[in-house]
Formats: sequence, C-alpha cells, structure tokens
Amino acid sequence: MATVDPELPVSPRPRERRRARTVTYAAVTVLLLAALVQVDLWPVTAFRLFSDARTADGSSLTLWAVGADGERTNLRPSDNEVLVPTGHLYDDLAAADPDRAREMVDAWLSVAGLVPADVAQVVLERTTWRMDPRTREKRETGRDVVTVVHP
Repeated sequence: MATVDPELPVSPRPRERRRARTVTYAAVTVLLLAALVQVDLWPVTAFRLFSDARTADGSSLTLWAVGADGERTNLRPSDNEVLVPTGHLYDDLAAADPDRAREMVDAWLSVAGLVPADVAQVVLERTTWRMDPRTREKRETGRDVVTVVHP
C-alpha cells in the first residue's frame, strides 16, 4: 500500500479542474458582459462605483425661476426634500418638447410654492468651475443658458 505524504498538496482530478475553469470563465464572462451593456440586475452590476470622474474641473446645472422684476429664485434649495432629488431630470428638460417642458416646470414651481403666473421664465443654466488644488475652493469659469421655458 502506498503512503501519502501529508505535507504534499493533493492535486485535483482533471475533471474537477475542468469544472472549476468552466465556472470561473463563465462568471468572469457574465461580469464583463454586465459591465459592457450596463446591466444592473442583482447580483450582477455594471460596476458604476462613482457618478463621474473626480477632476479639478466640473459643471453643475441650476434651475432658476425669474420673476417679471428680474428676481431669480433657485428651484432646488437644499432644504426641499422633493426638489433636491429631481436634479437628474434637468437633462430631460433641455431635450423635452415645449409642452412637456412646461409641464415639468409647472410641477417644479408648484412644489417650490411659486405660482406659474408670477414667473416670467424658468432658466436652466450650466455653470462650469475649476477647483484650486491648494485651497480646494471652486472658482466659477463660465455660465451658459441651456434652455428657457415660459410657464
């Protein structure tokens, strides 16, 4: 009878090795396909860990209600629980047809407690900025009007 040295690792049989390779290759393929087609089904995700790259340059969108007197009111104040999470819809506003854009603006105005008749126009602005690497302060580098909606 042959003795087995307990210090030597026992090599798996070829069939087990083949099965392990198949499972590994299949798992890696599924993960790569999920990342490629941006699928977000648990437990497979597209691995989007960050919303955007962190660089010294950036931009943000702001929706302003402009009254007849020219007074501007930010329609996304930080204390409004309804308006704060709707900023992702600003891109939709820029691409929407005029009727849909008016509906969206009217909804934002009503949630903000503003009467659409008191607002001359709603302006979506893109502000670009650059962060100083030493002070970490953002300095505005530009401001562009993306779209204007008349409620």
